[in-house]
Amino acid sequence: MLVKQIDEIIKTEKKSLKMENLLAEMNPEFPVNLERMAELMGEEKTITEEILIYTLNKRQNIGKYDSMSQMFVFSGKTIKKQQKKEKKIKCPKCRSVLTNTESKCLNCGREFEICQICRGIIVEGKTLSCSSCGRLFHKEHLEEWMNTNRNCPVCKEKI
Repeated sequence: MLVKQIDEIIKTEKKSLKMENLLAEMNPEFPVNLERMAELMGEEKTITEEILIYTLNKRQNIGKYDSMSQMFVFSGKTIKKQQKKEKKIKCPKCRSVLTNTESKCLNCGREFEICQICRGIIVEGKTLSCSSCGRLFHKEHLEEWMNTNRNCPVCKEKI
């Protein structure tokens, strides 16, 4: 009986290590849904959820899992801080510098679409939209999202 328990502990630890390695490979800027995580782990969703919860109890600084939405969100502590120079975005109409969080130019009043992943404005360039809800995304952000999630981040329908 004790040997069986030890075997189970070893299996659980191996799966937990696999989960940690999987999480280390993912982009920490984007949440991950349980279905995609199970697919990458090669396990059933219920088993993957148990492994994830076990792993999070061991390493609490990795992130948080919401069982209602079945989404895992990385903690800010695990994100490598990258010192990026922010691009200055200019309004195409009046050329004034925009903040990346305003949906409207404060100078001329022109309104802009907001990327539903990064919450930044979409001025020009390549965008993609969800065929179900029509929400717009920066192409690079939706492509990155699709690496770990197969559903729209807004309406949750399959993309």
